[in-house]
Amino acid sequence: PHSTFHGFEVSDEAISVAAHNIAESGLTNVFLHDAKEKGETIGDYSFDVVTTLDVLHDAPHPTELIQQVRRALKPNGVW
Repeated sequence: PHSTFHGFEVSDEAISVAAHNIAESGLTNVFLHDAKEKGETIGDYSFDVVTTLDVLHDAPHPTELIQQVRRALKPNGVW
């Protein structure tokens, strides 16, 4: 009940659809981020769990993505 969820997406259309769905549902603990924004970050060691679905093989810079995920995880976080 005290969880927050952050979604990072590169597609403006997907962000728009997700934002609409979040608003329709009344959720207040879901936050969307444009992954194209270079400075977009939540903070080092902020997340307990990170999931990536069907992402790495399409990422233009997978090594950078992996480094960002590892930096975002808390010391005992799970990816």
